[in-house]
Amino acid sequence: MRCDLSRHFREIAEGLSRQDARGYPFSSGSFTDVPDHLETSLLVIKKGYHDYDGFRADVLSFVAQKQTYRQLGLLILAVIFRSGGARVHLELTNPESTVRHLLIKYPGLTNRGFQYRTRPDHFLFIPGEIAKHPWAYQDFHLFDLPAFKLTNLKEIVITEEDWAQRDTVVGFGNDDASVRLADLLLKFGSPSNETTEVFLEGEGGFRGVGRFSAEAAFCVDE
Repeated sequence: MRCDLSRHFREIAEGLSRQDARGYPFSSGSFTDVPDHLETSLLVIKKGYHDYDGFRADVLSFVAQKQTYRQLGLLILAVIFRSGGARVHLELTNPESTVRHLLIKYPGLTNRGFQYRTRPDHFLFIPGEIAKHPWAYQDFHLFDLPAFKLTNLKEIVITEEDWAQRDTVVGFGNDDASVRLADLLLKFGSPSNETTEVFLEGEGGFRGVGRFSAEAAFCVDE
């Protein structure tokens, strides 16, 4: 089984496990250059749906072991902190995965309005507990929550056939949203974490994703 996530991020992930509650700082100097294309057979994402009263929402079900979630969180941070932005294509080679491509994008700056933009500087990861619906009762701007766009590799969905054959997820929004998801995955992947399922729902449920986003469910593969 091939996992480029482990090859690039295993050492940092193991270092996180040795840190105490003082936290672990990340910045642009925390990561070496990550290739624009990676592969893993250790992450499965399956397409599904969630029926609400009057509408149906796409659901992406992630299944992986804890260390893979932690390494995925580190990949998101590596994209966010790359100078000038980045687009990393993670190819999912496990035959059980109906999503075959995960595209993680960040242009390098976040637009704050009035022609004002900010550049990521640092992030202090502090271990902690997480809930099944981690942000359900917190007041966030929708643009500060991660977004999961279910599409195809060309990112052009027009026909019913295009819609049915969507096999690509693009994520995860601005730097606030992306780092929030990375923080969640780092905590979810901690050896001390006892939560085995996390749900990020949309308008019809416990809010956990941004506007026009598919919902996301994360499950630990025991």
